[in-house]
Amino acid sequence: MNQKGKLVRDKIPDLIRANGHLPILGECKHYRVLLCEKLVEETYELTQAMGRDALIEECADIKEVLEELCRERKMLKPALPLSGQSSTRDLRWELHDHGRLVKRSVGAVGVLEGFISFFARTLDQLCISAKELQQAQDKKRTERGGFAKRRVLLYTMSPESAVAP
Repeated sequence: MNQKGKLVRDKIPDLIRANGHLPILGECKHYRVLLCEKLVEETYELTQAMGRDALIEECADIKEVLEELCRERKMLKPALPLSGQSSTRDLRWELHDHGRLVKRSVGAVGVLEGFISFFARTLDQLCISAKELQQAQDKKRTERGGFAKRRVLLYTMSPESAVAP
């Protein structure tokens, strides 16, 4: 974990407490940076996934982070072309600009757009359907929450180390 902490889903601190540990949370000052770090972490976990269920679960995590990045950048939620539904060339982004929709593909948005296009091709190659991905994403949200609270976990303490002298 880096010095500024790790972005965690909303229910993770409660799960840590339920396991008898104390989560130490920090302020979320650099949300976009933490989201990008989370995207790198989830992408790495995808490369380590063993078995179809684990692949689908990691893809759902990536999709969740991508959707949050889109919300943060005021982009519309991506419609990922999955399993032959449409070509990745048809993937387009529209951003809000003072109430009207404007198409853009430059700078950081262009990089994000490129990653989403790559992710869509990966899903297609893995033959993961939109339904499978959505089910896994819904399960994760139920179990661990989303990122709405912008929780940053600095570290956890065991019960023994949390005892006052």
